[in-house]
Amino acid sequence: MAKTGAELGTDAKFVAWRAAVLAGLIGGLAYLAMQFLWSSLVTGAGAWTWFRFAGAIVLGRGVLAHEAFSLPVFGAALLVHFGLSIVYALVLGVLCARGGAGRAVLVGALFGAAVYALNYHAFTAVFPWFAELRHDVTLVNNVVFGAVTAAAYRRLARGGRA
Repeated sequence: MAKTGAELGTDAKFVAWRAAVLAGLIGGLAYLAMQFLWSSLVTGAGAWTWFRFAGAIVLGRGVLAHEAFSLPVFGAALLVHFGLSIVYALVLGVLCARGGAGRAVLVGALFGAAVYALNYHAFTAVFPWFAELRHDVTLVNNVVFGAVTAAAYRRLARGGRA
């Protein structure tokens, strides 16, 4: 018998893939808002810094020298960011397909901390400019990303609105 949308989010054998993609977009927006606003206020780094760093993944190191806003760099940064947000949300969907909402948020927060370690420590072997963003603010932003993504996934997988 076919599973309903609500059952997909609670059965460990099934992941609500659409809900995971949408949750990744929601969590990605939450992360961007925090990184853009809070990080700028707390660390004093320019709001554009993170976008240049993310855009340089696709466009190369040359964009790191450009302090002024650039639409191609901004677009590349968004593609990288939301692409990774969706991939991470798909993994998180597997981890949160079973259990209640409270467990999902805790798993999401821990997952966000792991994503921070991956993005800002492991990946700096390839993209060393991200080492500059290794600090508590970015860690908190990633923990919030994971928690928000997990909460959104649970809600969407159960047929609710995020």
